[in-house]
Amino acid sequence: MNKKLLLSLNILSALLLSSCEPSNKEIQLLIETLSLTEKTTAKLQYDKALLANLNHLYSRGVENYLSLAHETTMKNYIPSKDSNRAMHYFLQEHANNRLCQSRREYQEIYTSFEPLIVGEHTIWHYVDYPRTVYSYYTHFPKQLEQEIKRAENDVQYQPVQKGVHCPYLRNQHSKCSNVKE
Repeated sequence: MNKKLLLSLNILSALLLSSCEPSNKEIQLLIETLSLTEKTTAKLQYDKALLANLNHLYSRGVENYLSLAHETTMKNYIPSKDSNRAMHYFLQEHANNRLCQSRREYQEIYTSFEPLIVGEHTIWHYVDYPRTVYSYYTHFPKQLEQEIKRAENDVQYQPVQKGVHCPYLRNQHSKCSNVKE
């Protein structure tokens, strides 16, 4: 009985917590409150921090430097929702886009040998489970470095005015499963 009650409470708390998040439309309205200069500067600073983490971890010979650099930069650079909600959602979206650009996602079948209890007998059988596997692109740091240089040139040599098209700020959504659309 206690397990059922605990499970029900866990499900209820998960539903309550998920309902506190704003909708995608509300998030986009929050992001629109940021100026073009704020967005450009925040993206550029995030990308520079990501590149610095990538280079640092690579120079130390860390094997999974790409995934670790993304994780570290997201954790240390994106502001909390309490301090700046608009910038939090904006940079979270940008970080997710960068993560999608740096890796390929595919499904793989994992086979497990598991027991199946039938009455008093145990039968061992194979069970297939799908799992998501990520393959990181080793050329991503160089690509990111080139994009940073282009963005710096755009910011440095073009006056930023409201309504001016800046190619660096284009919506970079990919068909990655972890990007909210």
